[in-house]
Amino acid sequence: MSIEWDPALERASLGWLSELPLAQLGGLAPTACLCVGAGYSREEVKQLLLDRGLSFVSSAVCSADELAVRVLEPKGSVRLLGPFARREVLAQLMNDPRILVHLPGLKRLRRQSSFFKRLDEAIEEGRMAFAHASEQEAMQGTLESRGLARELRAEVQLLAAAWEAWLEAKGLYDRPRLWSEATARLLSLGESVDFPAEIWWLGAGVCSPREQAFWDQLKSRTQLLSIDPLLIQKNLRAYTEALRTGLPSWGRYHSLDDAADALADELAFSWREGNAGSHVVVIPDEPTVRSSLTRAITDLGMSWLDPRDPTAVLGSEGYKEALLELECVASDFEREIVEAWLLSSAVKMRFGREVSDWVREMQSRGIRRWLHSYNGGRLEKLHGILGEQRARYAGRKTCDELATLHVASLRTEPKTKEIADFFEPLWKEIARDAALTQTTLHVERRAPLLYWLERLRLRLKEAAPGAAKFKPSYGIPLFRVSQWPLIGATRVSIFGLSREWVSRGLPGDYWWSERERDSLSGEFGLGSGVRERERKLEWLRAWMGAATSKVEIWDYDYATGGA
Repeated sequence: MSIEWDPALERASLGWLSELPLAQLGGLAPTACLCVGAGYSREEVKQLLLDRGLSFVSSAVCSADELAVRVLEPKGSVRLLGPFARREVLAQLMNDPRILVHLPGLKRLRRQSSFFKRLDEAIEEGRMAFAHASEQEAMQGTLESRGLARELRAEVQLLAAAWEAWLEAKGLYDRPRLWSEATARLLSLGESVDFPAEIWWLGAGVCSPREQAFWDQLKSRTQLLSIDPLLIQKNLRAYTEALRTGLPSWGRYHSLDDAADALADELAFSWREGNAGSHVVVIPDEPTVRSSLTRAITDLGMSWLDPRDPTAVLGSEGYKEALLELECVASDFEREIVEAWLLSSAVKMRFGREVSDWVREMQSRGIRRWLHSYNGGRLEKLHGILGEQRARYAGRKTCDELATLHVASLRTEPKTKEIADFFEPLWKEIARDAALTQTTLHVERRAPLLYWLERLRLRLKEAAPGAAKFKPSYGIPLFRVSQWPLIGATRVSIFGLSREWVSRGLPGDYWWSERERDSLSGEFGLGSGVRERERKLEWLRAWMGAATSKVEIWDYDYATGGA
């Protein structure tokens, strides 16, 4: 059953934007700053402002971290470490025998996959959970009084102390240190403050205790307008009234693909009628859901208006092919990798029919690897090409040297010039992190190809997709359910939510166990499973409230018995 309510509520979620004096954001010298907090996409906020004909500089719309950097160092000279640099330093600290002897529990856990990623996240979130050392002591005392003390947490806190000492000695920052130092900077400032007279904080109330301490100090220095995420109370009240007479339409299908096909058929009606922009689709951040729905949409000749696809890099064949030349040399010319490189689109276009002859000859010889295996006969030309590759990439090189060679190789082919623009800043980020985390001063790190290639692969797993030069002007808006809606819509379809999505709370980590989170969340600003579930329900209510005509939930329930 669908929900119908007053169309006058359409785009009520943008009421906060229409009430702000947006002219203060415009021009070369804005007198206000819009800070985009958690749960919002800065790109989407900028697009909304551009749609209203507002021109502004980059400093007018910033993230919360950028604002903290601006307070700490107005010239923006703060060196903030990225996640990969932090993990490498943590690995170096754990390799120090003086530290490792006190970490028997973490030493055992180090064999787990993604250990340093989970350790880095636990240390960052654990330190963000308190604003002062006294608050940390109070949390520790509360846990001990309830019999919840853990040796592993003591080890993580010891490693965190070593990590903070390393940051201070190097003059570097991570997010917890950034927020702590920015708060201290506000306390030491005089009457004159070098930032906008007004700051509009979009996302107020969704932050950690360490961030909240910064905002509390900022209030005394400038005019701070807090914009709460739940800005669609009118629609929420209408939704609550509608619940008395009916529920959102609910469709259940046998599998995820069946549900995707059914939703695509519904979207096709809006597409043909020219109303695709008013039918919003909301999905969880799960690759299987996104890929299944994308397949169903593209099969019917429709397109998305998707501001951010986190799976674009991992699913792009162009990015994978761009690494094959490096992988050939790093693997000592393993036959499967050489074949994949030969069959890539750029190489096939360059050598034509010779590629198929080379592949058949490689298979008939039973080549496994090694450059000398490709010597002589029909593979003589290929042997020379592979030899040039080894001469170009083999040996110990700095990151800058390898990056220059790789990017130059990509720019020689017309089809990979755009891919080179994506890899160039990625290589620069690796080189910058290597320079910041090196242990020997004034000596640029030299390493074999495989060392740098492994770091590049890790970056690609979490890299944001490159900017698209051409975007469709007409399509179906696609959003993630874990963000607050910025626009209203006539029809909202919530797709692909599993049963566990709402019930799944915030899991424990190396610093806080799930039980400890639940125990402390009532007295301190620590995230817990209960709070996480409530937050997910708020996201769902917000998206339901963003609809002015109809809310649909597309469900699937696969059973092995065919039910």
